[in-house]
Amino acid sequence: MAHRGPANQRSLIGRVRDLCSVRRFHRGVELWIGERRFAILVHLLQWPLRALLRATIPRLRRDPRLLAFGGHLGRFADNSAYEFLHMAGESHFRCVWVSGSKATVERVRSLGFEAERRWSRKGILVATRASWYVFDVSRADVNTLFYDGATTLNLWHGVGLKAVGRSRIDGHWSRAIFEAADGSLLARLFEVVRGPVADWFLSTSPAVSQASAAAWNIADGHCIELGYPRNDHLLSASGPPRALINRELFDLIQGQAFVVGYFPTFRDSSLSIPGGVPLISELAKIVSNQGATLVFKAHSRSVLDGSDDSGAIVLPTNADLNAYLGLCDILVTDFSSVANDFLLLRRPIVHFCPDFDDFLNSRGFIFDPIEMLPGLLTRTTDELYSALSHLDQLTVSAKTERLIEHFWGDTARAGACERVAQFIEQHVGERLLADSGSNSEVEHSR
Repeated sequence: MAHRGPANQRSLIGRVRDLCSVRRFHRGVELWIGERRFAILVHLLQWPLRALLRATIPRLRRDPRLLAFGGHLGRFADNSAYEFLHMAGESHFRCVWVSGSKATVERVRSLGFEAERRWSRKGILVATRASWYVFDVSRADVNTLFYDGATTLNLWHGVGLKAVGRSRIDGHWSRAIFEAADGSLLARLFEVVRGPVADWFLSTSPAVSQASAAAWNIADGHCIELGYPRNDHLLSASGPPRALINRELFDLIQGQAFVVGYFPTFRDSSLSIPGGVPLISELAKIVSNQGATLVFKAHSRSVLDGSDDSGAIVLPTNADLNAYLGLCDILVTDFSSVANDFLLLRRPIVHFCPDFDDFLNSRGFIFDPIEMLPGLLTRTTDELYSALSHLDQLTVSAKTERLIEHFWGDTARAGACERVAQFIEQHVGERLLADSGSNSEVEHSR
């Protein structure tokens, strides 16, 4: 293993300060009553207003050149942020970022782009006038009340193994909602939950499209295999968008001799991760003894106090992970979809999954986790520590090429931002042409 120099320094940059009391309360309520029950409760409370708006919002005239973008949990990150930066800078559309976060809106504006608070007057105007909603998880990333009449494009946020949507095996209540007969009171009450997550769903391969369509009730042919915008810079071996990095933090990591990234996913039943901060501290020591540096980022839905004192370089939880992913020589993760993004770099991956059986028996998996994990599987801290004690012996999995074909297919190439932009432009053009034809027919009939 070639080293670029010693790396024993600790960073005080990127302290995790965005885990405010509101987010803790939100996540705490989710854990108390159950994540999916919490989501259903929110939909239930919104249902009367949604029913009223559904009768009026579709009548509003939408601007075909106005596109509304949004990110999950108010963040400016992930596929939607990459696509926004591409289209706002190069297309003839008017692109506006919508967020419930004041800090995010101010950040996007400081970059020279349009951004509005979700429930501000201008934010509501954008939500009711935009012809397209482009987002990462759900329509709520832009606005959950005013989307009727707009075309919705879900860019999603990960090609992974964990079961999602209707494919999850836990939750009797949610299964009852999904399995309710069409037209029943339960079906009408939870129409938003039961229906497709968007008109169009970004996918990456036939296998992923098939699984996504089943999980999210996507219409046939509406999973579009164009690849992920957030991986364009990884596949082209170029730098990430400057707007998505902290320059000082990026340069600090780039200057390290050898980088091991530890990026675990969130747990359905916990705010923390297996091993917590003590595990991160031990990993930092193990890799430091070999002249390497540990970089850690908690999932945006996790809370891990003290991680910035672990000896690792800590990325803020609201950071865009893929912007820093190319700086890592080795990845440590679990069932996170970041493993499949990193797979495209053809570098060693180690999976730390002490709660493997918990995932298997609760949430479940879309694909066989044993066959489809792209790296070395460890289930105990001893196995993990042993694997990372010999960084120079870790190798790229023999399954790499097969898994790239399975998860990414023809989209394992740069240019996803442009392909998504062309898809939107094509459909907007078709809509304008259809509207023009309709207007001509009306004029002719007169």
